[in-house]
Amino acid sequence: MTDNAHTPADQSPTETDISAEVACPISVGDEVTGHNNRTWRGVVRNIYNDDGILMCSIRTSTGARAHATPWSLAPADEEPSPEWLDRMHAYRSAERDNALARVRNIQREIAEEAQALVQRLTTIAATLRAHRFYNPDAHDGLESEATEIDGGLAYLAETRRHLANSGMFTPTEILEHLAVD
Repeated sequence: MTDNAHTPADQSPTETDISAEVACPISVGDEVTGHNNRTWRGVVRNIYNDDGILMCSIRTSTGARAHATPWSLAPADEEPSPEWLDRMHAYRSAERDNALARVRNIQREIAEEAQALVQRLTTIAATLRAHRFYNPDAHDGLESEATEIDGGLAYLAETRRHLANSGMFTPTEILEHLAVD
């Protein structure tokens, strides 16, 4: 759990969001505790989307505020039933699938932008090698395209870190899942 403040975001499912079909077993108003650390308890005050990862805002019994992923929580008053655990496992699996699809889409978009830039740079290189006149004004936007790709790569790295920090994946799992394509 973290004490980071998060801003609630739109929770409406996207076209590729399959977790909408698999309901989260944690709801606003539920009294919860840590799945692996049952020394605390609190009430779920809000469930929000934090850059693609569902998070629960919790007010603990001591009055502190905390934020946690649903799969790191459990019902406070009892051990989770096998049915509850099955629902949480299905929910977490659906969230993992959505996250992987999102990361793959980001990678695909960056790859397409990079390929377009490569083609432009190849044309420039061929022009210069042929000792023909190169007019840099005719290639306005190269720097901005490169900067956009650089920003996209930074966003991709941040998304991967965010997924690893959520406990949904380890960094190794992210790389293994993405290497399949």
